[in-house]
Amino acid sequence: MAQPRRWLIVLLALVLLAPCVLCDPLEGFDDQDAPPVATAQVVEEAQDAGPAAQAAQAPVGGNAASAFGGTAAFGTWSWSGFRNNINAFYVEIWAAGMLVVYLLCLVVGFIVNKGVAEAWVREYVKPGTLLANNFAYTGPGSGMGLMRHSASNFMLYASGRRNCRGMLAELSLVPRQDLASLLWCMATPWEDTLTIEVYMAEAAMPPIVLAVATPKAAKRLQERSDVSRYTKRISTGKEMPAFSQSAGNLCVLAEHSGVVADLLGDEKTQSLLSSSAAAMKHFRSLHFTSDNTASKNKHVLTFTFKLPGSCDMAAIAPLMELVPHFIDAVASYKMPPDLRKRALDARAKVAAAVAAEGAKDEKQKRQEALTQKRADAAEAMRARVVRMNPEARAKAEEKLAAKASKKEMRRGTVMKRGG
Repeated sequence: MAQPRRWLIVLLALVLLAPCVLCDPLEGFDDQDAPPVATAQVVEEAQDAGPAAQAAQAPVGGNAASAFGGTAAFGTWSWSGFRNNINAFYVEIWAAGMLVVYLLCLVVGFIVNKGVAEAWVREYVKPGTLLANNFAYTGPGSGMGLMRHSASNFMLYASGRRNCRGMLAELSLVPRQDLASLLWCMATPWEDTLTIEVYMAEAAMPPIVLAVATPKAAKRLQERSDVSRYTKRISTGKEMPAFSQSAGNLCVLAEHSGVVADLLGDEKTQSLLSSSAAAMKHFRSLHFTSDNTASKNKHVLTFTFKLPGSCDMAAIAPLMELVPHFIDAVASYKMPPDLRKRALDARAKVAAAVAAEGAKDEKQKRQEALTQKRADAAEAMRARVVRMNPEARAKAEEKLAAKASKKEMRRGTVMKRGG
């Protein structure tokens, strides 16, 4: 991100300063003692007077035209005149400069984003790399099957692995090709991110909701319904040093500390998370859920990493190895009976509460529909009364008043009985 910022700032400075340099007057440039330029009438009179008169009227130093071997017409050129002509096209010059900057940003941004995506593919998707060795299908073509949704968004679908139905990797890059978005990125934190979603087979995943994230990412995860309903903050002990020693002290959210110890406390997981401090700088979150409500796939493992530059893509290799590791770890996890019962009871309780809330909303909708229907009928009745002749209108109003009085009497009787 540093290099695009540098060249963009330089280009913007050149575009904004060029019209000012061309159009602003230069102090001390014009010589006040210089003789005025001869008009056409003076030149014509000098020609009629002969060569002697022309030589007498010529300035001592000669004019610009004679100095360059030109004609008198060229001698009428001056910097002030050129500056005035340029000043007339100030808006056009500025617009053309901005167009050049926009086109350069478009081309360079497209090339940079494409280079980042292709570097990730070469490192982890090509035949013989991590994802190609773990999935039978990694997109169309020879391991370069990225689907480009835009100049800053790429996707890769993979399938053909036990314990899961497929994997979707999404590369969300900084929109370097968009000048306005790039300027906004300079003012707000924005980074290239890689999000991997693994769609687990239903029989291969126990009822768990687990999240490990940086403090900033944990706040976003807690807005999800499954995380807010089932999880709580879990403190990790000395047996899991990867969480306490990582940059930013990762937050762990789970239903029970036993699930965290079983899935994240093993030696291989801790070694992957603590093997490289440089790799953990790119870690953002992992989220395992059997109750996903964001899509039709309920059993999902989600990994979110920050992408390094195209020349340093191998820095996230330990994090990428977490994907196949946790697919097998979650599928082989034998949840203790008491934890499973507690998890199923919590889901049954939430389902009952959701059903009751849905029934309440449905009842409220029916009540609102009935009230609206009665209001429409009363409005239609008032419209018919207005169109009646005076005698029929009086009878109709008397009838409506009697009906309203009877309704009030019934309401008062019900209130007395209730009291």
